This record gives sequence, C-alpha cells and structure tokens, in this order.
Amino acid sequence: MATKPDSQHILPAVVLSTHNTGLAVIRALGKNGVPVIAVYYENHDMGYVSKYVKHKVAAPHPEQAQEEFIKLLIGLSTEHGRCVVFPCDDGTLAAVGNNLQALSAHHLVACPDWDVVRAAIDKPYTYQLAESLGIPLPKTAIPKDQQEAEAYSKNAYFPCLVKPRQSHIYFEKFRKKMVKAFDADMLMEAYH
Repeated sequence: MATKPDSQHILPAVVLSTHNTGLAVIRALGKNGVPVIAVYYENHDMGYVSKYVKHKVAAPHPEQAQEEFIKLLIGLSTEHGRCVVFPCDDGTLAAVGNNLQALSAHHLVACPDWDVVRAAIDKPYTYQLAESLGIPLPKTAIPKDQQEAEAYSKNAYFPCLVKPRQSHIYFEKFRKKMVKAFDADMLMEAYH
C-alpha cells in the first residue's frame, strides 16, 4: 500500500490560473497532501477558493503585464521557499515558457522550453510540427494580410473554421475560440 510522503519534505505547489484545469490540479495535489498556493488573474476563476488552497494570490494578467507577473512568482520564493510551479492555461504557459530560466533559479517549473511551448500554443508552429511528423491536419491557410485572406476566401471550401493564431488571447476578448464561416463574406467578417 502506497503511503503519502512526509509533509516536511513536500515542496508547495504554485498553481497558475485556477479555472477548470487549475481547479483539477489543485484538487489532485491537495488530496495528496501537497500545500497549494493558487495564483489567479481572473476573478471568475473558482479554484482559488478550493478547500485545498493554503494561500491565494491575485496576480496581474500574465501576458498583459508579463514582467510584473514573473516578479510576483519569483517573490513567492521569499515567503514560501522553493515551490513547484504549474502553469494551467495558455496565458500562464506562455509567460512561464518565456521566462523559464529566471523562474528556474527560484522554483522547480513544470514547463518545457519556449520552443516547445510555442509549438503547442502558436498555430503556425503547431501545424508545421504536425506536418513534419506526418500527422494529418485540415487544409490550413495562414494569410499574412487582408489581401491574402480575400484571395483565399474566393476558393475556400465552405463551411470552414476561422481560428486566431493564439486562440487563448482571442477567447479572452470574444469568449469563443473560432468562427464557422459559411461563405466568403462570413470568412472576411471573421478575419476582421
């Protein structure tokens, strides 16, 4: 029978973003006796009020105020010592991935290098990686400007999906990840 590790030897966990994924991470860690520090930047998140959270910290937006966000994370080491940092959404993953070296001097960080993060978050890199590995993907156009988008819209197969390059940023503004276009006019409206 497995036993829980001695609580004196468990590093605290810093969970970044406490929405759906963050809440699941908080619960999993908390149920196993890991002290959890919840760092949230959206007031509608629910994980930071979980019974498993020992400390909750309101943070600036990780992409809109990345430097302040990283300083806050580094500052947590002063009060809580070395922690294990878990980015739990694309915004925190991007900020942490971009600052991995600075954060790693103070914490253990559950995040790969920026090149790996970028391949997962930034769609042109994701598609390029999939293609290089022989993984099938839908026909994809990545217009550089309005003129290219208009040219594509004249020959596109409809319906099609118009997705932003980084869906988490688009989602924050429009509360959806993509638009289904049924014709060229809808495609261009979504592009704009």
